[in-house]
Amino acid sequence: MKERTQLCDILDNAAHQSSSNQTKISEIKSKLMAEITPSRKDVAGAARKALRFINRENIPAVILLRNWLNKYLEETQFKYSSYLYLENDKRPELVQEIKTSI
Repeated sequence: MKERTQLCDILDNAAHQSSSNQTKISEIKSKLMAEITPSRKDVAGAARKALRFINRENIPAVILLRNWLNKYLEETQFKYSSYLYLENDKRPELVQEIKTSI
């Protein structure tokens, strides 16, 4: 999964830059890598969790992780919400009612 690889690279970078949260970020990365097929929720959750740990630190990885997460959420929002509502002729509102004869 491309997104997991990208996030793990950013987390490695953040772990090297962070002085106080290095082990916590490494644990987050390890848990994400242990997932055989991580969902979008797993990837976004790992990014958010890491961001909570390093958000107050003055390191470049904070900006990088924040930008990556915003871009990832923007991209995946369309993938998720594009199937919530059908706009074609097969949507439920247009299906003809079938009367039963019981």
